[in-house]
Order: sequence, then C-alpha cells, then structure tokens
Amino acid sequence: MNREMEHIDMQAGTIGFRVATTEGERRAGRYIEQELAQYGLQEVRQEPFPCSSEIVSGLFPYILTIIGSALLAPFAPLFGLGGMLTAPASMITEMRRNRGPVMRLTRRGTSHNVISILPASGERKARVVLMAHYDSVRVHGYMKPHAGKPGTTRRLMQPLLALSYLAAIGSTILGLVARRKHNAKLVRSTRRIGGLAGATMLTVASPLLVGQAIPGFDGEGANDNASGVAVMLSTAEQLARTPLENTEIWFVATGAEETGLNGARALLQKHDKELKDAYFFAIDTVGAGRIHYSTQERFMRNAEVPHEVLDILVTASEKGQHGAIPFPVHGGATDAAAMLDKRYKAASICCLIKDGKWPEINWPTDVRKYVEPEVLPKVTAFMKDILFEINRRSNTKESLIKSSSVQAFKHSSIQFH
Repeated sequence: MNREMEHIDMQAGTIGFRVATTEGERRAGRYIEQELAQYGLQEVRQEPFPCSSEIVSGLFPYILTIIGSALLAPFAPLFGLGGMLTAPASMITEMRRNRGPVMRLTRRGTSHNVISILPASGERKARVVLMAHYDSVRVHGYMKPHAGKPGTTRRLMQPLLALSYLAAIGSTILGLVARRKHNAKLVRSTRRIGGLAGATMLTVASPLLVGQAIPGFDGEGANDNASGVAVMLSTAEQLARTPLENTEIWFVATGAEETGLNGARALLQKHDKELKDAYFFAIDTVGAGRIHYSTQERFMRNAEVPHEVLDILVTASEKGQHGAIPFPVHGGATDAAAMLDKRYKAASICCLIKDGKWPEINWPTDVRKYVEPEVLPKVTAFMKDILFEINRRSNTKESLIKSSSVQAFKHSSIQFH
C-alpha cells in the first residue's frame, strides 16, 4: 500500500465522515496537523474560523427573502422590488467579504485551516500554497449524480430560476410605470405575470429547500477529498527531506470547503498580505481517472486561470510526461476559485474519468473501493514537478534581472565616458 492510500484509509475509514464543524472534521484536522509536524515542517498550527455545517443554511434567509418579495410584488410593488434587488446584492457582498449580519446569525460552529510551512533552503524568491480541503459533504437526495452529469431537473433549475426572477423584476417595474400612467389593463397583466413568476420560483426552489430540511447521508468522502489531502501530505513528506532552494511552500488543509469555500476565504482574510504574490494550487478529487488542471473556475464570477500559471502547468506536465489535460470547472468550484475571485494566481488539480466527467462524488458511493491507488503517486509526482518548475523559473527570473542590470550599468558607463 502506498503512502497516499494509507492517508485515505485513515481519513475515510478510521475517521469516516468529516462534515464541517463536526467531531469528524476536528479529528481529521488533528491527524493532518500531527502528520505535518512529524515531517519537520515549521509553524504547524490550526487556525479557527466560524462557519455553518451546511451551505444552504447561510443562503436560506436570502432565498426566502427573494421568493417572498417576488410573491409580494404584485400587491406591494415597491416593497417587493426592494426585496428582490437588495437580497441578492447583500448575499453577494457578504459572500465576497466572508462576513455580515446573516452569516453571523447562521453560523453555528467552528472549522479550522491546518497550516504548515516548508522554508526554502536558500534565499526565498517564490512562494507556493498547496491546498486540499479535508471536510466531506453531507449528501442530500437532490445531489444524486446522473452518469457523471447533472440531472435534467438540476440542469433546468438555475436558468428557470433566473428567468423567473428577471420576469418578476421586469413585471414589477412595468407595473409601477403602468400605475403612473393609470393603465389599469397593463397593471392587471403585470400582476398576473409577476404572480406566475413568483409561484414558479417557489415551485422550483421547493425541492432544494425541503431536501435541505431532511437529514442527509454522511459518507466516506474518499475521493472528495481524502485523496487530495493524501497527495498534499505525501508531497510534503517527500519535499521535507530536500526543500527547494528558492521556493517556500505552504501546505494548507482547508476546512469547510463544501459549505462555500469558507476555509480558503478565511485563509485569504488572515494572510492576504503575505500571500499576495503566491501561487495557489488546489488539489481536489484526484483518486480516479486522468490528471486535469483548471483553465477557468466560477465562485462569485467566472475567472480565468492566469496565462503564467497555465504555462507552468503545461511545462511541468510535458517535462514529467504526465499527460495532464486542461478543462474549465463548470457546475461547481474548488478552493482555487476563491483565490481567482480575488485575482490571485491559482488553479486546481483534479482527476476526471472517461470523457472528462467527474467521478461519482457527492454521493454515498464515494468510498475507498472506487479509488485507484496507482493514480495517487502520479498526482504527487505532478505536484512536485509543478513546484520544481516554479523554483527553476524563480532562479531564471532572478538571473535575467541581474543580467539586465549589469548590461544597463555597462551601457550607462560607456555613455558617460
């Protein structure tokens, strides 16, 4: 058994489910902390942050406000329109800032980021953050995978909600104009359209809201994301013996990723100045399939992975003959998305199965049985080659800067004489 599988057996088997803020997540955090300390890394610690155990619980007040405002709009247009406009704006603001009144009310526990640092053996010229979330998801019925693709109902849910929301806003505004023009016929029409839009929103969102109220399943989370933590720990163990000359590496196991990338956002809140020039790589779901790296991710907005990062990934893949494949992350987000949203240099490393589909994660079938042990060391080797390439470039960049300075000095001296 390789080291990666040993780590997966401990997390997914011995510890079991690791839902955010639960005892399982705390046990997993302690295990990771102990492992990193054994490797001789520096500043090994846990950093707490408040969060909820379910992502929808934090969004619940906003969802209800939007739907309630849409239903109210035909009878009280100004109040309805105000609610429909301010609730999404407040939700986006709170999620981007990771704090706000609703979040304070809905947070019911504490999660932790487990952090350690491997200093460069010489002068530090680059800094890299390797991240892997160690919490598992609490599975609900509406999350069931369908042959690697979202089900038809889920594919239609978001656009239908968006169209109903826009129809509710548009009809309310048109109704207000019709009232000023004393056009009774148009007022009645906009009321009917607004009422239908509000009812549609309530109908479409009901399965999500009801499903969230029903207790879910707590599975092993072997692939998502005991596999990512296993690769991160294995990379840390191997590099601790021979640190890179000019690259400092932060190994960060993030908590509460499944509840809205809370750990990644808490990391930036606390260490944004230290890490403003760092490279971030999220290792997420790497237990089966072929190695892929993200080119685009979405959290609060669509964000492209910077060309510099893509060039590093392509070069590392070609030099190590890893055959890594680029792909845009759609229908979800990794910890890298939180970094890209703030315009940091980031990308995620994942493994996808046939035709670029996700394995059957976010379901009770995400167990050790479906992890492919031979894949894990390949991902570890790829992560090491990424780090070697960044270290090489930091030296090359420094040499080019020094060479340019010398040439400029010689040129100025010649002109002076």
